[in-house]
Amino acid sequence: MEALREIRAAEEEARKRIEAAREEAERIIREAEQEAARIMEAAREEEKRVAQEIMERKREEGERERESILKGAEEEVKRLKEEASSKMAAAVDVALKMLLGIS
Repeated sequence: MEALREIRAAEEEARKRIEAAREEAERIIREAEQEAARIMEAAREEEKRVAQEIMERKREEGERERESILKGAEEEVKRLKEEASSKMAAAVDVALKMLLGIS
């Protein structure tokens, strides 16, 4: 009988150890899943931050390009106005000479 009791006690002890090991394994898995979720969230936040930085850089580059284009266009408009003014003055001179009969 004593041997039977010892066997049952050993079985009970083994069952308790197995249950404790199962609970420990489940706890470790839960913690690993939580850590993985935290890492994924941090990665998503980092991805958003990097994307925002890239968009801001591209916006700034676009703004500089726009300013450069506008400056070039303004210079071209100024040149064309000066040219038109010069041609207008010459045309007025020709028209006045024709009206006044001066050659």
